[in-house]
Amino acid sequence: MKVFIQNRYSVRIKVGDISGPFWRELRVKDITVDLVKEGNEYRMASIPDLKIDYRLSNLWRKKWVLDSMIVDHPSINVKGTPEGKTLLPSSPKRKIFPPAGLFDFKVERLKIKEGAFNYISGEKQTTIDSLNLELSLSKEKDGIKADILDGDFTYTQKDFPVQQFSGSFWIANDSLLIKGMRVKTMDSDLEISGFIHNLQTPQFSLSVQATPVNLADIKRLTGVGLEGTMTVNGTCEGDFKEFGGEAALDGFLFE
Repeated sequence: MKVFIQNRYSVRIKVGDISGPFWRELRVKDITVDLVKEGNEYRMASIPDLKIDYRLSNLWRKKWVLDSMIVDHPSINVKGTPEGKTLLPSSPKRKIFPPAGLFDFKVERLKIKEGAFNYISGEKQTTIDSLNLELSLSKEKDGIKADILDGDFTYTQKDFPVQQFSGSFWIANDSLLIKGMRVKTMDSDLEISGFIHNLQTPQFSLSVQATPVNLADIKRLTGVGLEGTMTVNGTCEGDFKEFGGEAALDGFLFE
């Protein structure tokens, strides 16, 4: 797998210790993934400990089905340019992900424990920390699909905890489809669905329902000095620099 990925994408992968028993379990230590585009090198991922359970009969029949995968304390980094372009691995065919039918796989149960995600653009950094997820993951002819059953994390810069995170996600043809993504805090409950097109220069179109949203949460994230609670049913379109939309609101608003 390491050779396959490195031959196709502009990344360098290093692996530390590998142990078994190999007929049913694999344990891998100290994995690192570096982007090696000229002038844009950076460490994309580090995983101190990875445990994989599988049935050897599946692998023997070239069915890449894993019973479970536990990823302990991973750190994922993504960098962007000041112009808003995301620096991701590229292949000679300029597709982020393998074509349909090539190296299809399925992970029945993927568990991420105490992970961290950083998005860095110039001097600005957005960090999601204390990330815990339980999901299933697969790649088939229709693309890559992730069904997140449960999760929680903290938006570090705002000291903002999310108590529940779930939803379904499909990646195909450099686009992301989001279905029923639920984000729940202590006082707010949001559900988001829609598309994000062109993942290297993202454009999004999303529908948002909140039942309710506590504006104190919005205040913590944006600094806008409003308080109150509302139900929201609306849409939002644009990119990460400019966006707009419309919404129907119902509730109480205080300055």
